[in-house]
Amino acid sequence: MDERGEYVEMGKTQVEDVFEEAARRRQLFDGPVVAVTGSSGKTTTKQMITAILTRVGKVLSTPYDCAEADCLARYLAYLSAPYQAAVVKIGATSLEGMRKASQLVRPDVGIVTNVGEVHMARFGTLERVAEVKAELVRAIAEGGVAILNKENEYTSRMEALATEKGIATVKFGVSKGADVRAEEIRHLGPDGTAFRVRSNLGSDFELHMQIYSLGDVYNALAAVAAVQWLGVPPDEIRAALEAESFVLPPGRGRLFRLGGITLIDDTYDANPQSLIKTSSTLVNFARYSRRLIMVLGEMGELGENPEERHRAAGQYLSKMPIDIIVCVGDGSKPIAQGATSGAAPQKAVLWLQSLEEATEFLSLLVQEGDTVLVEGSAKLNMSVIIESLLLRFGGTRGEVREA
Repeated sequence: MDERGEYVEMGKTQVEDVFEEAARRRQLFDGPVVAVTGSSGKTTTKQMITAILTRVGKVLSTPYDCAEADCLARYLAYLSAPYQAAVVKIGATSLEGMRKASQLVRPDVGIVTNVGEVHMARFGTLERVAEVKAELVRAIAEGGVAILNKENEYTSRMEALATEKGIATVKFGVSKGADVRAEEIRHLGPDGTAFRVRSNLGSDFELHMQIYSLGDVYNALAAVAAVQWLGVPPDEIRAALEAESFVLPPGRGRLFRLGGITLIDDTYDANPQSLIKTSSTLVNFARYSRRLIMVLGEMGELGENPEERHRAAGQYLSKMPIDIIVCVGDGSKPIAQGATSGAAPQKAVLWLQSLEEATEFLSLLVQEGDTVLVEGSAKLNMSVIIESLLLRFGGTRGEVREA
């Protein structure tokens, strides 16, 4: 699977109105169309579903960076035989954009992974974020299903909307009452995560995946719920998700083993919700590591009081058993301030002004036995730190063994 995420190539359609052609193709297509939205986990969940469905047929799956109506239309304009299914993610910068994309796709299976503190500067409140994401549920085709996160307050409320529309709902999570849930979760450090899937949609089964966070367990459960609803048996699910060829998308928790160093790339995005998850992920590596090092950039689009929210994030991290916290860039300074003022200060908290300083410092700091997690909003280009560490300790991305 390449950086585009799939097996289709962009090309110029000869149809004058691409959007109209995409809508027409969608109307005629009789295979299942799966759409994923949510504040986080969209791309990973989409890639998991694509990996599974590709084992049983040819799948049209949109690239990582294609989530809005105009881009989706360019791909859906190709939706016809020999494709047997389509998998897309939907995100938007406005309620109108989300509605336009959702109504174009008109999914048979609509997944809302979660609603969290993402794009708060744009939407203002979590209630507004949830309202935007709910447009996907409103657009689900007759006879379809809404797959919702049972443990997320805002997505669980969408069940009433689905019921009002007369479509089925399937809830995933880790608590009792979830239709598809994970039990006996075992975090195995660099060897991934193992858990048992209990499902009301099909047989129970074990999974051992190269994923490293509880968030990705939820993403896997959403994917399992979608494909089990479509009738895919457990053997095919396991074969796809446990395959060596399946790796997490770039910047979304992908792990590299650089000799005796473990590097976790979470540089696609950062927000308070993801920071809590990724810090817990890093702590899961404690028994396998000499030191735990967390490298952080600014969190984006936080809305009101961004400095205070960064400081609160630092205070949260101060209580985590992480050995070294390195904050990079002006926007991350309040994180460092919060981390040093917490009840249980870290062994070391540092603030560096630039990426250049950070890459130079980390090349000297990181040693064999360390686990390093790098997180920050994509606009900060924190992936430069990942590239620097790969070159310093293991060559390029293509040459390094990915777990």
